[in-house]
Amino acid sequence: MGRIFDPQFANISKVDCFIQAVFTHIEDWVALKADPYFKKYVTPDHENFANTKESSMTIGYYEEFITDNKVNEEVDSFETVLKRRAKALKEREEREKHKHVAVGC
Repeated sequence: MGRIFDPQFANISKVDCFIQAVFTHIEDWVALKADPYFKKYVTPDHENFANTKESSMTIGYYEEFITDNKVNEEVDSFETVLKRRAKALKEREEREKHKHVAVGC
């Protein structure tokens, strides 16, 4: 284990398990949660194996750069993804600035 730790990667997660679900659109997750079967069977069963009071959720961007040990040439480079995300954050900050500007008559 000593080979994988360094100052940046020194903390062990407090969780003993994680589940990764990937959805193309957030609406797919919303629809799943609203599905009658899911609500009747999955939601209650989840309480049997998860401590939902202590569980947490992470939402983020998913990009597959390597598939089956091969570089996926169809996706943007990591640098391009970072630039796109930085641009989107800057645009959002600009929208937020203008959102709070009061206009008098």
